[in-house]
Amino acid sequence: MTKFLLVWRSFKSLFFLALTATRFRLTGKNAGARYLHKTFSLFGGLPSSLTSKFLSTVKNSELGKFRSDSFESGTSISDSAKLLREKGYFVENSFLNRNLTGAVLDYSLSNIGSYRAKDSGDGNVPNVKFDRSNPLSVRFDYSPSTVLKCREIQEVLTNPKVLSLAQEYLGSEPILDFVAMWWHTKSNEADKKAAQMFHFDMDRLRWVKFFFYITDVSPENGPHVFIESTHKDYGIPFSLRKKGYARLSDEDVERVISRDHWVEFAGKAGTMIAEDTRGLHKGAHVKSGDRLLFQFQFTTTLYGEAEEPDNMVLTDADMSDKLRDAIRRYPRVFQKISVTP
Repeated sequence: MTKFLLVWRSFKSLFFLALTATRFRLTGKNAGARYLHKTFSLFGGLPSSLTSKFLSTVKNSELGKFRSDSFESGTSISDSAKLLREKGYFVENSFLNRNLTGAVLDYSLSNIGSYRAKDSGDGNVPNVKFDRSNPLSVRFDYSPSTVLKCREIQEVLTNPKVLSLAQEYLGSEPILDFVAMWWHTKSNEADKKAAQMFHFDMDRLRWVKFFFYITDVSPENGPHVFIESTHKDYGIPFSLRKKGYARLSDEDVERVISRDHWVEFAGKAGTMIAEDTRGLHKGAHVKSGDRLLFQFQFTTTLYGEAEEPDNMVLTDADMSDKLRDAIRRYPRVFQKISVTP
């Protein structure tokens, strides 16, 4: 009976994934998040990969012109995408200069955000500025619109190398799904709600994230951690996937995946990490000091999770000429940015 129910639920989840994806393609109605989670736990990501191909579009030929360009390290965008496909990540040191990271740091300290509640339940303090000398919780977040109003972040977002790498990895014209920026602060132990325990993301069918360090990050400052190759279909063992969309302790993961495959990303301010966060990852808890970073996510299709209430709303005056031109040239890429008078 147990095996029969498992088979029935498996086919049911596959059927509804296909049904809701087809409805999304025909009508734009989005109700697929629960089936993303279920099919991933059961089948290790292959249904999502196949459904992404069904819903995604062809590459943008203009962005394709940059695929042979190289980062400062000498790695071409095409080879960077190959590394992403193989390992699940690509790192470019000093992608941002010190003037830019300094400006973003100043911007973060002068704008309103919210402290996120800790696992204990306390620490939820909305609509305040971040106090670096006396933080009130483990994590402090900014709204997507606040992040996007920063002109220096707009400059990074419109960088052809970022957009081209996203396209080259995803295999179709990317869609900017969201932007984020947050501080992590010193704590005695990892906090689940601050994303400091291993987990995988599953908001869309396929995506790639770009993390940009704004402060220097040493092993003591809570470096990002990724488990190599777990982004692939069946890359996360079933014994971990069957736990569902959960936070996993280091001990749980180490029983199944050797630490030899764990990659810790310490780096100077300006470091860029491109990563497929379908793989297991976390932000290690901060033992000393603090850490600030911002993030972009690009996806192949918007099928999946419902939209956030505040997701990239700008006035025309908020936009740089570069962003305004990029929206005009790549309307599908930037379709989620809402521009108001």
